[in-house]
Amino acid sequence: MSEKIINPKTPSERDLKILAFMNEGNRIDSAKALGLFKTTGLRDCIYRLRKAGFTIYFQDISYKTKDGEGKYYRQWFTRDVSVSPTGEKTDKEVTYRKGEKSATDFAKEITKLTGSATVVQTLF
Repeated sequence: MSEKIINPKTPSERDLKILAFMNEGNRIDSAKALGLFKTTGLRDCIYRLRKAGFTIYFQDISYKTKDGEGKYYRQWFTRDVSVSPTGEKTDKEVTYRKGEKSATDFAKEITKLTGSATVVQTLF
């Protein structure tokens, strides 16, 4: 099933779920997006989220194939979470939307974008 997007610059419900996944401190790449969210359009999702004003970072991960050829893949994230020596996750940076806002403000922004509070309740 394909997801209809009326305005190509408006995030879909799936885009917002991917955004919520990244805001939990997770990183996502194309393979993870396919496995978790059943989408091959991660780049399009990132494009729509950025056009909506969300700050999304990326990091290129390099590796070598069996033949010694250098390749890379891209991981996307909204905040970088590291693990402290005690094993607890700590936020290095929390950016919900062009500047620092609380989770409540972030939820209000999603509600405004989607026009539905039930999507926000599902995400959080």
